[in-house]
Amino acid sequence: SARLALCVGIAVAGCTDLLNEDPKGFTTTDTFFKTGADLNSATIAIYNALRGLQGTSNWTAPELASDQARYDNREPNFNTQSPDFLAWDASTGRTGAYWGTLYSVITRANLVLDKGPAIETPNQQMKDGNLAEAKFFRGYAYFFLTKVYDGVPLLLSPEEQANPRPTRAPVEDVHQAAIRDLTDAANALPETWPGSDGFGIPTQGRVTKGAAQMALADLYVWRSSYMQTNEWQDASDWADSVIQSGTWALNPDYVRTFRPSNKGNRE
Repeated sequence: SARLALCVGIAVAGCTDLLNEDPKGFTTTDTFFKTGADLNSATIAIYNALRGLQGTSNWTAPELASDQARYDNREPNFNTQSPDFLAWDASTGRTGAYWGTLYSVITRANLVLDKGPAIETPNQQMKDGNLAEAKFFRGYAYFFLTKVYDGVPLLLSPEEQANPRPTRAPVEDVHQAAIRDLTDAANALPETWPGSDGFGIPTQGRVTKGAAQMALADLYVWRSSYMQTNEWQDASDWADSVIQSGTWALNPDYVRTFRPSNKGNRE
């Protein structure tokens, strides 16, 4: 009888909705992108996504293998001793951070570019700047991804990112999309930002027209050298546009470039 009661109990439990989930909420952007302040916050979130590229191994390991940098007084340490930190291939995992970080950048940029145009705000200049920032980061992220992985999925909207099995696009298609984004950004970004964005947040360090121009110069150098496309003139023209702008220049004293007291200098 005990076995019978147990079987009956299991059968009854199996017929209940005990395992049926009753979600209390889910992630949505529908209630967020309403004001210019929302759009600006979403744009700043793109910058925040870049923090995934700040890991020690990604940036400092090659320098630590030279005499140009020190990590701290405990050297030598694992960063200078392990050959894995200088072997950038799929087996060492050194390139994994780029995929997750840069697609996070792309996801946030796509949201800004999808939701931003419909937002009504009295600060049209800041709205235009936000959209240009998003284009800069999406274009730069796709260019960076091709440096590491060659062809990658080219997802240019939240709807396309909903595809659970995207396919890799050819490098040329990804580069042309990046060129369009970076060119639009170069045309729309300001030479310099005002001291505040109008929402109480300093604008120092935000991307400028010069940043987009140099990203395009970098892209054409990569294509001309690594891909042998012979687009050196495009690389030269975009780099020269930064020089001719008059906004940026080399400091006469090299050391001053890196002094905290000279932060935000023209170089």
